[in-house]
Amino acid sequence: MSNHTDNSRKVMEMVSATATSDLEDVIAGCCDLTWNQVCIELDRLSRTGHSVLKQIHPCRYRIMPGDGARPTPTHYQGG
Repeated sequence: MSNHTDNSRKVMEMVSATATSDLEDVIAGCCDLTWNQVCIELDRLSRTGHSVLKQIHPCRYRIMPGDGARPTPTHYQGG
């Protein structure tokens, strides 16, 4: 069973292979992952700035490598 680090690496390799990729291409290129695993990793990578998702048509997305500069959000500790 693969962990999210392995999945993230596989997805990022697909995204980095070209300047832009369609979501369907990334999912097809990660044939050992389910579409759900790919989407979870793309969500994680986009939140940290490692990838950028852009809607180009309804239900169609383009994915580009990001700069990875976004800070990880901190959670409110209360108090």
